[in-house]
Amino acid sequence: MWNHLSYFEEHAFCPYFFKTAVEIASEVLQTPVTMTDLFSPVSIWLLRTDFVLDFPRPVMPNMIFIGGINCLQGKPLSKQS
Repeated sequence: MWNHLSYFEEHAFCPYFFKTAVEIASEVLQTPVTMTDLFSPVSIWLLRTDFVLDFPRPVMPNMIFIGGINCLQGKPLSKQS
């Protein structure tokens, strides 16, 4: 019952609370955007994490690492003996 109530509350109040976000998205994309468009499932996940320090988990093909030390091109090691 709680799941149904929260579902109806989200659909009733989210358009009011996120009205500014919808307007900004419509202006930036130059097309009409609805709340469903903003919160629909995405096909690409942008991950900003350090996978060395994080707990082990699989990386699916639709996950792209952005930023962080795992994506930074490393400097070459010095030639000191």
